[in-house]
Amino acid sequence: MYRVFLSGKEATRHTKEILYITERAVFRLGNQGLVLEEVVPGIDLEKGVLQKMEFAPRISPKLELMDRALFQTKKMGYGLWSFQVNRDVQLQAGVVGRSLQ
Repeated sequence: MYRVFLSGKEATRHTKEILYITERAVFRLGNQGLVLEEVVPGIDLEKGVLQKMEFAPRISPKLELMDRALFQTKKMGYGLWSFQVNRDVQLQAGVVGRSLQ
């Protein structure tokens, strides 16, 4: 690892929400470790996610499917305006790093 930009331990201590988003799943970092929150539609949870991990995450009782629109080849309809609004919200929350400002 070249640089550490985020300490999950420190972030959770300060009650910051930490999400790890991969091409297969979304995990939330909680006080008791990673919780699997969402998976890709159509994936075999055991073979496609859990067997590829070096540890067993907790699985949310509200496990959901990721939005299918994320995996389509057509445009999702987001323009510069929606990006800017989202970025402003992230800046106010202190989520975006200085290199992106």
